[in-house]
Amino acid sequence: MGFAARGWNVRLLNWGGVPLAYEGIEIIPVLDARPDRGTGPFTALAGYRHLRKLMTVCDVVHVHSLPAGRWVTCLTKLPRLMITPWGSDVLPRQGRLSTAQQRWTTHALKQASAIGAPSKYAALILARDYPLSTQKIHWTPVGVDLAMFDPTQFAARPESPFVVGFFKHLRPIYGPQVLLEALSHFRHQWTDPWEARLYGDGPQRDELQSRIDELVLSDHVRLMGRIPHELLPAAMHACHVVVSPSIVEESLGLASLEAQALGIPVINSNLGGMPETCRDWETGILVPPGEPAALASQLLRLARDPALRMSMGSGARTFVETEGYDWQHCLERADAVQRGLLES
Repeated sequence: MGFAARGWNVRLLNWGGVPLAYEGIEIIPVLDARPDRGTGPFTALAGYRHLRKLMTVCDVVHVHSLPAGRWVTCLTKLPRLMITPWGSDVLPRQGRLSTAQQRWTTHALKQASAIGAPSKYAALILARDYPLSTQKIHWTPVGVDLAMFDPTQFAARPESPFVVGFFKHLRPIYGPQVLLEALSHFRHQWTDPWEARLYGDGPQRDELQSRIDELVLSDHVRLMGRIPHELLPAAMHACHVVVSPSIVEESLGLASLEAQALGIPVINSNLGGMPETCRDWETGILVPPGEPAALASQLLRLARDPALRMSMGSGARTFVETEGYDWQHCLERADAVQRGLLES
């Protein structure tokens, strides 16, 4: 929608099966995912050809997250192609990519006219591992809507209970199991009222609920499920700290930035692009990934020191604004890269 507001005629090529509607944007399903149409090789081949035809008539093709499997080969020989990897599609993860997928991904990235890097860490990985010319890599992070994540629209949160927030998919790579172990340590040292709210859904949900019961944390820890994006700011603002305990490299860590836009201190794993998403000991705290005791120690420090939380929170929104994570600023950067492709 941001590009449409800037004068672009936007066509969103959607895989199909998920109803989407955005004002001023034409939604085109690539595959018809109705059950009666089937999902065999002939359907895939037709979808492949349809996608190629749709892309070849566009002035600029901007791909957000590389497609899986052989679909990535659709991106070859496009004259004005910008690829913005999400992170997991390019970051080094043992056993994540097959040899063929690695080869296809590398070829697509080298064919692209411009690469958008969601973090400076991702830019380094793209230049090192693929390798790509740094001249065509542009820092284009996913930004935060500062009007939506505005703390002044909410009443001040009460001091008690102390609330810990987690806002990610319930998958091992994001470390919810690390958080539960840390909360088990925390429970034995913090005797005042407290809660931990884990927002999100995923394949680890049942396992996490079982572990909550085993650790006798059910009086304090709740799996809140996935909530609509429009309810996210209120849910975040109710927290005293937001934790991102990932154990695998992330390109950036949007939840951390959203929390800081609301004036909330964060605790992030010191891994991948996450260190870029806060100022250590100024707006948040970086901890070693996969170490529950270290995470518990910093949770305890913030629980015991409201003045420290206030100090970190007061500078957090300014950090998001001044370090280039305002959504409008991020949109301007991506828009400039796309217009540069038209002029080249």
